[in-house]
Amino acid sequence: MYEKYPEVSRKYGPYARIGPNTLLTNNLQLLRSMSAARSPYGRSNYYAGLQMDSRGESILSMTNTADHDALRAKMATAFAGKENDSLESDIDSQIMELVTLLRCKYLSTDTYTKLADLGDIIIYFAMDAVSKIAYGESFGYLRRDEDVHKYLTTFRQAAKLITIATDVPALRVGNKIVSQRYHSGEDKRDMLGGMKRHGLTKLQAEIETITTLMAGAETTSTAVRTGLLYLITSPVILQNLRLELRRNGHLDSPDDQCISKADADKLPYLQACIKEILRMNPPFAGMLEKAVPDGGDYINGHYVPGGTGIAHSTFSLQRDTEIFGHDPEIFRPERWIQASPEQLRTMNDAVDMVFGYGRWGCIGRPIAYIELSKIFVESLDANDDRDSYYGDLILLLLTQGALGGCTAETFSL
Repeated sequence: MYEKYPEVSRKYGPYARIGPNTLLTNNLQLLRSMSAARSPYGRSNYYAGLQMDSRGESILSMTNTADHDALRAKMATAFAGKENDSLESDIDSQIMELVTLLRCKYLSTDTYTKLADLGDIIIYFAMDAVSKIAYGESFGYLRRDEDVHKYLTTFRQAAKLITIATDVPALRVGNKIVSQRYHSGEDKRDMLGGMKRHGLTKLQAEIETITTLMAGAETTSTAVRTGLLYLITSPVILQNLRLELRRNGHLDSPDDQCISKADADKLPYLQACIKEILRMNPPFAGMLEKAVPDGGDYINGHYVPGGTGIAHSTFSLQRDTEIFGHDPEIFRPERWIQASPEQLRTMNDAVDMVFGYGRWGCIGRPIAYIELSKIFVESLDANDDRDSYYGDLILLLLTQGALGGCTAETFSL
C-alpha cells in the first residue's frame, strides 16, 4: 500500500478520503500539529493492530493518551542513553562483530569472490545491537552467523501477522533475561535497568523489550540495507563521502575503534547522506493514524467529524517538490548542503516525520541515529581500498541480491 498512497496524494491532493472514516494526508503542518505535546488529537484504533504481546499494550500500541504519556515518561531516559553509560560502546562492539565477520568469513580475492547475504547479516547486526542495548548482552547472531533463535524464519513465515511476536523464540529468550534481572535484583546501567529503576513492572518490561526488538531491529536493518544500496549505486556520492571521511581521519582507523557520534555529527556530508537515505526509503511505512478529537475539527476549511482517522502519507511527504525541490525521486544528498536555512528547517521537519513527532514520536530515534552514523562509516572503512570499484561492485551484487533484485535505475549514477 505504501506505493499506492503517493499516487492517491498526487491525484487527489493533500487531504484524500481513503475509507468511510479515514483521510490520508501528506501535509507537514497538519501532521506535526496532530502530534504536538498539547494536541487534542489522539491515536486511532489503527495502533491496536501494533500490539505485539497478548498480555498487554506497549508504548507502540497504546491508544489512551494519559497512559501513553505516563509510560513514555518512565522510559524516556532509558532510550535517551542518559542511564546507559555504555550505549555507544555497546553499539560499537556489535559493529566490530559485523566487520570481523565480513573480513574473516567473506573476504574476497582477485581470483575468488566470497558471497554474503547482507540481507540476513544486517538483520543479525540489528538484533545483536538492540539486544545488547536492551539487556546488556547480545543474542550472538553475528558470532555464529546464523539465525540463532529462528527469528528470521518465524518472522518471514508470518510477516503479515504482527501478533506472532510472542511466538518468536528470540523474544521468549528476551523474556527470560527480563525475568532473571527482576528476580535477582541486579541493577545494571542499560535500557532494561533504566526501565526497572523508573517503575516498570516485570510484565511491562517484557512487553516493551519485545517491542524494542521487533521495531528496532527491523527498521534499523531496513535503513542500513537500503542505505548501502543507494551509496554503492551512486559512485560520485560514494566518492564524496569517502573523501570527507578520509579528510577527517575516519578511514583506515584502528580495527577496534568506531567513530564516535560526536565526531559523526561534525561530518555534514555523512549526515546529509543519512537524511537522504531516510527520506528516500522510510524504514516504517505504516499509516500512524491519528483520531480527530470529539467535537470535530476544521481541516483546510472543511469540517471533519470527531473520530475520523487521519493517516500519514509518509512516502508522499518525502517526495514533496515544494519541500525537497524538483527532483525528489533522485538520491541526492547535496540537497541538504545546498538548501537555504529556512528550506533546511522545513526539510528537517519533514524527514523527522519518518520517526513521528512530538508525544507520538519514536522513542528510539536517538539510538537509531547513533547506529546509522556509525555503521555507514565503518562499513566503508572495512571495504575501503584505493581502487574501490571492485569492492563496490561486489557490495552492489550482494545488496541487490539481499533486496530481492532491486535495480539502480532510479539512483543517481
